[in-house]
Amino acid sequence: MRRDDFRLEFSNVAWLEEGEEARQPTLTIRTDEDSEPLRERLDGDVDGTLSAGDVDVTFRFTGDVDEEDTRGVLAIANRVTGEFLLEVNASGADVVQFVSAARRYVERTDDAERYRTRVLAGEEPIVDFEKRTLLVYSVDGELLRQHSLIPSGVEI
Repeated sequence: MRRDDFRLEFSNVAWLEEGEEARQPTLTIRTDEDSEPLRERLDGDVDGTLSAGDVDVTFRFTGDVDEEDTRGVLAIANRVTGEFLLEVNASGADVVQFVSAARRYVERTDDAERYRTRVLAGEEPIVDFEKRTLLVYSVDGELLRQHSLIPSGVEI
């Protein structure tokens, strides 16, 4: 499946600017394509679907980080094999806002899991897991710590 086969939706981030009660930010990646190839990609080796600990979520800017309309690619990869399971185009500003909301969510709730990631085929859930880490990279591949979610005590 190609990047263009997926849509990325950010939810539970507006509360930060609107002064509402904290809600766990959620990334929803949706496709209208046949779910079977996607299910096969997201199947674990032993007992089915990959868990949160089996995958890494990253975002890489494709342009200058400081430009207002910079875009990039959000990816989910198998942590063990390094294989990209899916990629989706995204707005850099939306990702930065999402990271900010996830940081504030933890500060206000003491919840260890900063955000949720959901992958859907139409309305059918494929995976749903909570994550603590989201690594953000510049166009040159440099880790942007100020824009990333890195739990304290984790060395990268």
